[in-house]
Amino acid sequence: EAMRRDFMKEREEMQQSFRLEIHMLECRRADLEVLLRKSQELIRGLQDQLQQVTRGPLPERADLGQCCMQALSGPAG
Repeated sequence: EAMRRDFMKEREEMQQSFRLEIHMLECRRADLEVLLRKSQELIRGLQDQLQQVTRGPLPERADLGQCCMQALSGPAG
């Protein structure tokens, strides 16, 4: 009987530990999904800017390489 109780107690502790770990992973997943959406929005904005610059006058095109390098070294890069 004592072994059975110990086993049940250990089992409950393991289940609680797994539930906590699942909760933490679900929270992390939600945070990563938010980060993904923000990153995708940033990428779309940069793509729009790139298209505008490539259609612009030649002096703006000269700075295109530098602009792209700065964008890629930022948070989305």
